Amino acid sequence: MYKQIYEQIKLILVSPSKFWKQLAEDNNKKEVDVASHFVYPLLGIVALSAFFGIWWNNDSFNLAKALQIICVDFVAGFAGFFIAAFLIDELSFSVLKIEKRISRSRQFAGFSSVVIYLSTIILNILPSLFFIYLLLFYIVYIVWEGSDIFMNVAENDKQKFTIGASAILILSPLMVQKLLYMLLPGI
Repeated sequence: MYKQIYEQIKLILVSPSKFWKQLAEDNNKKEVDVASHFVYPLLGIVALSAFFGIWWNNDSFNLAKALQIICVDFVAGFAGFFIAAFLIDELSFSVLKIEKRISRSRQFAGFSSVVIYLSTIILNILPSLFFIYLLLFYIVYIVWEGSDIFMNVAENDKQKFTIGASAILILSPLMVQKLLYMLLPGI
């Protein structure tokens, strides 16, 4: 399973248009459950990287703090994924008049968020590499490529959809994370 995830990540990052075309063709045969076959395993790696990062980067290891940060990272990714999928589905229906299909929006949100998951993993282990946040803008390109191929956005609406969906994908997990940090003081 992880080899398949690695191949999907590599294809998304190297050739997003080829990935979206392949996914659209595969969906004609059978829809992929992106949550259990892609997002959840990556969130597990995010949680492991948070634990390892706390253990590696601190002089005194605090298990309680490590578990809190693991929970924050996991819940932010988990809730951010579902919020983003819901908002993208609503955006495509209300603004662009595209048929609502939450399963398609979940696939789009899950695969487009790969840069967020990878940057979180890297920053958990190496927090001094703050410039990794600049890679989040690569989501815009991934969304741009998938908007017409996978989400069936009309060419004249492609720019609106790309800006809206990219903002949703980037801000959803960040907002959940900020909310959790406010609710859990002392982390």
